[in-house]
Amino acid sequence: EARPGHSATTFAIALLRAECEFLVGHLDLAEQQLLGLSQICSDLQSGADVTRLRAQLYTAAGQYDRAIDVSVAFLRHVGIDWFPYPSREQVDAERLRLRSLSKNLSDDQLDALPPMTDPGQRATMAVLADLIIPASYVDRDLSDAVLLAATRVTIEHGISPESCFALTTTFGVLA
Repeated sequence: EARPGHSATTFAIALLRAECEFLVGHLDLAEQQLLGLSQICSDLQSGADVTRLRAQLYTAAGQYDRAIDVSVAFLRHVGIDWFPYPSREQVDAERLRLRSLSKNLSDDQLDALPPMTDPGQRATMAVLADLIIPASYVDRDLSDAVLLAATRVTIEHGISPESCFALTTTFGVLA
């Protein structure tokens, strides 16, 4: 669904154009187009798509703080209220939250997690997955919080392709 005057097809084409500009190295033009698209996102998925491409653009340009800021703003929009640089206490709270959620799950139950089907949760998970790279360059606490949150979202809502990295690395964060 798109806002009046902006069809879903027009939005999709504009997003693809911005991605093409990014891929051919026209970062300033891609950023300008993405900023415009961010103002007309009509749903969570389109917002996630624009956020992810902006974060990827900023990460590729070495602007990790900007990639983090864009991603964290999206996550706040979906109820994950973080600061770009969480304290160790905030990370510990996320760690305890995950441990509490998973303490009664067997390995078989974890292996049998259903697919993540909710579009909003899939969009959130995709943004979390893309946030891992810039977070790992900038702040260990943020990187740990992202991995823990992505694992928690997976346990709560099911597994998706974007869950894989978080699931394989979270045990290092839980130790």
